[in-house]
Amino acid sequence: MFNSNGMELFQSDICLLKDKETLFFAAQGEDFDINSFYSEYKIERQLGAGGFGKVLLGVSRVTGEKVAIKATHNEHVDSVKDLDQLYTEAQTLKALKHPNIVKVLNCFVDRKSRQAIMIMEYLEGGELLTILQEKGSYSEEDAVDIFNQLLDAVTYCHRYKVIHRDLKLENIIAASSDGKVFKIVDFGIAGLFAGHKSEVTNAGSLNYMPPELFTKKNVVASPALDVWSLGCILYALVVGKIPFRGETMQEIKQKITNEKYSFPEDMQLSEELLDLLSRMLEKEPENRASVYEISDHPWVCKRKFTEDEKAKVREREEQAALLEAQLLKQKEDESPSRKVKEFGAVKKSFTPSPERARINALGTGSARIPAKGSKDQIINLKESEKDGKESPRKRSVHKNLK
Repeated sequence: MFNSNGMELFQSDICLLKDKETLFFAAQGEDFDINSFYSEYKIERQLGAGGFGKVLLGVSRVTGEKVAIKATHNEHVDSVKDLDQLYTEAQTLKALKHPNIVKVLNCFVDRKSRQAIMIMEYLEGGELLTILQEKGSYSEEDAVDIFNQLLDAVTYCHRYKVIHRDLKLENIIAASSDGKVFKIVDFGIAGLFAGHKSEVTNAGSLNYMPPELFTKKNVVASPALDVWSLGCILYALVVGKIPFRGETMQEIKQKITNEKYSFPEDMQLSEELLDLLSRMLEKEPENRASVYEISDHPWVCKRKFTEDEKAKVREREEQAALLEAQLLKQKEDESPSRKVKEFGAVKKSFTPSPERARINALGTGSARIPAKGSKDQIINLKESEKDGKESPRKRSVHKNLK
């Protein structure tokens, strides 16, 4: 006998069962079969698929409730220890209770197929990406309402040491068709199924990844990773596009690492929003704002800057401009063209004068040089030095050069 999590039950466990909990029986003592679990639901269609698995729309045969069933790929699970770790982390996600995080109704790990199965509430409103493409962009007044929902959910999870690692427009779903309440899905899924370690280089979506993952300054998951992704989402809400785009993966990485985001020329944004974006999309993770600092920011609190805050903003902007100028000069100093020019100047400084060339040539014992006062005559020193003596003509050249 197995419970709804796929865990085998014994007689001592019967008293711990929840009311109306679904149980599965193995008539011939066989192991839990994942197909038995699926039999509880009528699978209507596939909702989506990604790097970690696929999502199906299921309807409970008992209650008629619609659910989203996520079944992961199994290539990341290599041992029993991985399975146990996967189950523990899945249960942690199930324990998260927040109005802007999708509810995990049930989850279990199938040891036979090495798959993790998560039963989540079904959200009907569609992805924020699709909504944004249809709408174009949001005003600051509407964007702050959506952003506050996301920020509150991420802050809640950071408080419990859970990092999303894959925040993006596609992972934000409207709870209903009115598009007023949004929920984050796959919260922690990227971390669960990326090898169950803190390394995040291969987790997440490229356009939303912070620069430290490409420069290898920090490949360990940290809250700063989610803050950068939230900054990309906030930019997209008000501009209508993500801040770092490109035709190739290498071009996108280069822009994230080395370039600053920009805005359309005709776009007018408040100084509070511009400041918030600059603090979230800060390339150095240790200088990036935390979720708690963001929560207290004037734009998030729907108020204007005070005079003291304006002074601090100007100071940060001056420091940023100074740092940018220093980095630009450093790049110029390290550029190949600069090095070639410097090498040419150094080489020229070591090029001997005509007189010095004649003296150096005399020292080789085999050079041919024009003698002063007798331009058409060529001196061959080889023969005169065979016996180790200096020829009269060589002495004459030395005298003339002096």
